[in-house]
Amino acid sequence: MSNYIHQKTVESPNGLVEVYTRKFGNDLIKTSFHSMHEAKKAFEQTSDQSCMGGDSLPNWKLVVNGDSKDGEWIGFGKDEDQCGLPCPKNQNDFVQMLYSPWSKGIEIVDSFYNEMKESELNKPRDRRRVVNWSDDNGDDVCRDKLHAGQPFWRTTKRRLSAGPASITFFVQVGVLSERHWSETLWRVASAVAAAELLEERGYNVAITAVSHSADTFTKGSSCNVNKLTSINLKEHGQAIDRCSMLNAMSCWAFRTFWFQLFGYAVEVGAAAELNSGLGRTKTIGQQECELLTNDPASFVFQHTLNKGHAVQAAQAAINVVGSDDWFEWDDDYPLK
Repeated sequence: MSNYIHQKTVESPNGLVEVYTRKFGNDLIKTSFHSMHEAKKAFEQTSDQSCMGGDSLPNWKLVVNGDSKDGEWIGFGKDEDQCGLPCPKNQNDFVQMLYSPWSKGIEIVDSFYNEMKESELNKPRDRRRVVNWSDDNGDDVCRDKLHAGQPFWRTTKRRLSAGPASITFFVQVGVLSERHWSETLWRVASAVAAAELLEERGYNVAITAVSHSADTFTKGSSCNVNKLTSINLKEHGQAIDRCSMLNAMSCWAFRTFWFQLFGYAVEVGAAAELNSGLGRTKTIGQQECELLTNDPASFVFQHTLNKGHAVQAAQAAINVVGSDDWFEWDDDYPLK
């Protein structure tokens, strides 16, 4: 049974902002955006005042204002150890970056997907319809095959799997402050590879970017309100757009765009004030997944920080739908 109790829904022009109390633990403010476009509008409408944690400006403003320390932490720059993107000069530049190809990130994600496709990975069972031809009977006749003297009765049948036909992937975009910007890229690569391998075999995959953190907002004199912010990047049946998903879930977007977005709950009056440290990243558990989706099967990419972890996480995600023994919920478990 869920530990979360819905208290109220706060009226807002973009997204859905809800407040939950808990039987045990901190209260929670959940902000859900149905698309990246909706999240972008909320980002643009969130004032600097709503994003002030203590007396500091939002991170994307620090970058624009020339704070080199924050620029290095976020990863902007052309050096080998940086993400290859220039520091934005204004808000329009920054928003444009979110919708433009990020060549360094795309190269890593594409390379990982190609390796996974050619690997000895335990591939999911194929659910696509298979055409069978017979001389004796079937559903309909192919006249071309009949005249060519080939088996001409055609029957199509879907291969069945004991696991679910659809699954929702959650990708934790939050990361501890000491982590390098490149480490979270492997979560994105793993999720994209697993999703494409599944969809190529007839499964439906939805992908949602999520940030779950503790003590993000203040309540009275203590920092005791948690946050769950999500952006739906791909619905079931939609095509995978690697470029937009990669940018939205990148560490440089998390430490700029997402940080500003956290203030949206303050902007619409759901929260009093952001904590000066913006809280600390918290594991996404089964109860948080249940707040985010009704899909009976879901998987969380959140502990993946290198290529080896990414391979294991992709295989674990595929196993949820590709095996006879599937789980209602799973995640990529803490990997050392």
